[in-house]
Amino acid sequence: MRSGEEDRLGDGGGEVAAGGGEGVEGLDEGGALLGGETGDDLGDLLVAAGRIASVGVLEAPKEATVMDCAGLVVSPGFIDSHSHSDLQVMENRPEKVRQGVTTEVVGNCGFSAYPARADRKALHEFANGIFRGDDGWGWSNAAEYLGEVERRTRFASVVSLVGHGSLRIAAAG
Repeated sequence: MRSGEEDRLGDGGGEVAAGGGEGVEGLDEGGALLGGETGDDLGDLLVAAGRIASVGVLEAPKEATVMDCAGLVVSPGFIDSHSHSDLQVMENRPEKVRQGVTTEVVGNCGFSAYPARADRKALHEFANGIFRGDDGWGWSNAAEYLGEVERRTRFASVVSLVGHGSLRIAAAG
């Protein structure tokens, strides 16, 4: 903790999470912290091993990259619960993450990138208007689609619904 200041947010008391500082990546310092159980307050957020390690008024570990967040808001990532980015999430475009979106729910409005038959023409005709895709996409099932998303996506977590229209096309043509 900084000299003379109390841990107003009460989460960690300046201690680094398990691992004793290993993997410390950065400290967001002096931002308006929003969300969670602490309410809204000014403070610091320590990231270690890709996770929030501590929140409060913290002393920066010597290995941490410090970002001055004074006048900025630090908040949990936003969930876009109605996205049609089924294909775009794999393009790693930065627009949504720059707006704070870290999770996308895809497969909305009856459209999903799976299930697909071997002949995907009907699925592409149905969904390309909203997906803005070409004819090189389509996965047999959710596991294949989500596996490809996991391999290719850097900016967002993806939660997928199966589109009833895509399901009908796979089942009935």
